[in-house]
Amino acid sequence: MSGSSHLIRWQSSISSNSGPPARWARLFEFTAAGDLRYSERLDRRDVDSGESVSDAFIGGRRFLGLAEEFYRSRNAFGSMSILHEFRLPPSFRFLVTFPNRQEQWEPTDAITFSPVQRPDDGEVRISNSTAEVDSLAPQRTVEIVCEFMLAHLRNLRQANIDFEKLLSLVANCPIDKPLIFFP
Repeated sequence: MSGSSHLIRWQSSISSNSGPPARWARLFEFTAAGDLRYSERLDRRDVDSGESVSDAFIGGRRFLGLAEEFYRSRNAFGSMSILHEFRLPPSFRFLVTFPNRQEQWEPTDAITFSPVQRPDDGEVRISNSTAEVDSLAPQRTVEIVCEFMLAHLRNLRQANIDFEKLLSLVANCPIDKPLIFFP
C-alpha cells in the first residue's frame, strides 16, 4: 500500500492426484486518481489439458462488476475508457465450453477456431482492444466483454463467432459462484 495506489496480488495452486495441477495468478490495482487495473493469468493448467474459453469471459464480467461497484460507491459517474490486453502463448489450447446454471460445462458452437494455426515460435501473442463506455450495467458489461473477446479471438486464433449465441451464453454464466473447470 502506498499513498497513490493499492495493489492486491493473489496466487494459488492446486495439486491433485486425480488431475493436472492448476495455477491462478491475479493482480488488482486501485489508484488515488480513480484508475483500476486487473490482470489475470489464463494458462492455469498444463498445455495438454486446455482451458475453457469461458474463463476469459467470466473474469471480464467479474472485473467490470467490481469496477461498477467501485465507481458507484464513490459517486463517480460518466464515461470511461477501458483498455483490454490479452496475452496468449501460441501453444495454449482453448476448450470451447461454457458453464450452465448448474455449473456443468457444456460444449458450444458459438465459437469455432480456424484449423490453420500460426507456427509455434514460442512467442506470446498480444491483442489490445479499447472502448469508451458510458454504462457498466450488467447487460452492457456482457456486450463489452463479448466485443473485446471477439476482437482478441479473431486476431489471435482466427475465431468465428455467432455473436448473438455468445451474448446469451456469457449472460447466463453464473459469475457469482466460484467456478473451477477440470476437463
